[in-house]
Amino acid sequence: MVLQSTKKRLAVWALVISALLMIPLVAMQFTNEVNWDVSDFAIMGSVLIAIAMIYELVAR
Repeated sequence: MVLQSTKKRLAVWALVISALLMIPLVAMQFTNEVNWDVSDFAIMGSVLIAIAMIYELVAR
């Protein structure tokens, strides 16, 4: 039961982080004002994952 809940929470976090990273990706298609490269996405992804992990530790 706990493992299933953990997998569900992990899936939700993965979807939220993916959705947030899609914002600049889509914006880059419509404007030159947003110009991210792979390292920008990697750094932001790392920051978002760290925030999610800290939240999970504090929430428990």
